Amino acid sequence: MTRVILKYVLDGPEATIRMPHGARMLTARLQRGEICLWAEVDVCGPTVARTFVSINTGADFDPRYLRYIATGESSNGVVWHVYEKEQE
Repeated sequence: MTRVILKYVLDGPEATIRMPHGARMLTARLQRGEICLWAEVDVCGPTVARTFVSINTGADFDPRYLRYIATGESSNGVVWHVYEKEQE
């Protein structure tokens, strides 16, 4: 098993990303104006679709089926929080 750390870009407030099965989310941060996720993955594994959401501080949201990953701050001071949607 070969493990590496890969970066995935969230392309909107909700993004579905294909990544190797069993990927372990490490963190989310702002990089060059985009929210990015870093995950430890087995590059030889089959891929699966996983969905992530970014929620700004103060915004309403339904916490059911969400697993917290990280919090970050944009250059304009907006604080956001990344969650993974779990299977219902």
